[in-house]
Amino acid sequence: MSDHKFIAPPAWLERFLEKFLDEEVAEGILGDLSERFQQNHHHTGHFTARWLYFWQTVGYLRYFNLRNQRSNSNWQTMLRNHFIITV
Repeated sequence: MSDHKFIAPPAWLERFLEKFLDEEVAEGILGDLSERFQQNHHHTGHFTARWLYFWQTVGYLRYFNLRNQRSNSNWQTMLRNHFIITV
């Protein structure tokens, strides 16, 4: 893939994932997602790669421990639980 230029994944999804995952695992997950995004972008196109990146990002929330925050407000707790239940 050295002949293909780097296309950055959606930054807002990266920031979203960083807010919910532990710092220890977030960097590795973001790297894996970025690699998959590059592969998907090359093979399926921009729109499909962004769509898959969205669902892969949401999927990671289900499989990894969500960061325990001492100052969780009610809306943050409800949003986190909503994603856990729907995925």
